[in-house]
Amino acid sequence: MGQISGFTLGIFSDTFLIGLFGANAFCYTLSGFISGLMKKKLDASQPKAQMLFMFFISFFYSVSFLVINSVFSSETNEFSMKNLWLLPIVNAVFAPLIFALFRKWIFLWFPELGQKFYRGRC
Repeated sequence: MGQISGFTLGIFSDTFLIGLFGANAFCYTLSGFISGLMKKKLDASQPKAQMLFMFFISFFYSVSFLVINSVFSSETNEFSMKNLWLLPIVNAVFAPLIFALFRKWIFLWFPELGQKFYRGRC
């Protein structure tokens, strides 16, 4: 399921961004696939686990995007080491807030799904 949402988000991003078409779709698909593999192993109620998970997925996305752009694009890439670390750190810092907002949204609009998904780990 993660790779489907990753591919959809990636194609949407590629449509509106100037650059190598398909790079975001591929990187988001790979990141979504890895997220799907880790879904059973992650305790979504622990903020430290959320932060660590988001850091590594974002870092994997950044590295894979950098590699794909450097291999397939002839444009000069202004992607610096600062940018390589900035995205994962910002995503990790905001991960607990996003997880909490998503949990509240699920329980507000889909209470049955929230009970099934979180199994009392609120």
